[in-house]
Amino acid sequence: MPRPALLLVNDDDLTYAKVRLDPASLATVRGSLDRITDPMARALCWTALWNSARDGESPAAQYVDAVAAFAPAETGIGVLLNILDNAATAVERYSPAATRDSIRMGFLAAAAAELDRACAGLRRTACLGAHAGHPQQA
Repeated sequence: MPRPALLLVNDDDLTYAKVRLDPASLATVRGSLDRITDPMARALCWTALWNSARDGESPAAQYVDAVAAFAPAETGIGVLLNILDNAATAVERYSPAATRDSIRMGFLAAAAAELDRACAGLRRTACLGAHAGHPQQA
């Protein structure tokens, strides 16, 4: 039987466990976290990434990069708020002083790009509503 790309223990979150991903699973999560469809499994992967950064097992910048890459696809508002807060903590408390400004600017640039995409979507929706005979709100 071939090994799956992601081995996730406690994937139903039935007990408390601090999960560490093996190297192959970690590579899978870092490359395709947005493709994990089960919200609980995805949240456990986010938690494993955060624990790894917080505990100094991986650089904080890797966690921030994962948030920048995959947060836009996160569907759980509670998870999203948590990972954004964790990313801010990773930047301000766990990033080396020498690289902190660069990590912060990269994260803020990613957040700004997502806000721009969201605003563009809202403008398109407003325009479509106006063209459908609905007055556009000012």
